[in-house]
Amino acid sequence: MLRLLTGDERTMFKTIMDSGGEDLQKDLILRTRMSNAKVSRLLDKLEEKGVISKERHGSTNRIKIRLEP
Repeated sequence: MLRLLTGDERTMFKTIMDSGGEDLQKDLILRTRMSNAKVSRLLDKLEEKGVISKERHGSTNRIKIRLEP
């Protein structure tokens, strides 16, 4: 699956995996040191590819790795 991801998408995926498979979007911004806009774009792309799911969590999003085939 990682072969289908670009470099930044792979970095984001690994960061979420290192957090136990789920994390808050605001924490991903801090961990990756990427801008809010870049993190948002990457998460949108990962969601389109079916790799993650996003759900609203207060003023941010909870990001979860999707393990379904």
